[in-house]
Amino acid sequence: MDLREEKNTADISAAVNEGEITPLQLMQEIQPLLNEYFIGDFEIKNNVLCMIFKNGQNFNLQIQKIV
Repeated sequence: MDLREEKNTADISAAVNEGEITPLQLMQEIQPLLNEYFIGDFEIKNNVLCMIFKNGQNFNLQIQKIV
């Protein structure tokens, strides 16, 4: 097994053993990515990620855990 395969195996193992993530935590992880790729205002209000783009479009992203 080469170093890259070992790293992939370690990454997969860490992901499998990771604790439960909440919808709010997931939104908090997504928010900086939106800031990096889009121009607009992004904030989390009442468990909804509000996206306000400079062209006037507005979106809400809601994340719910599927049981």
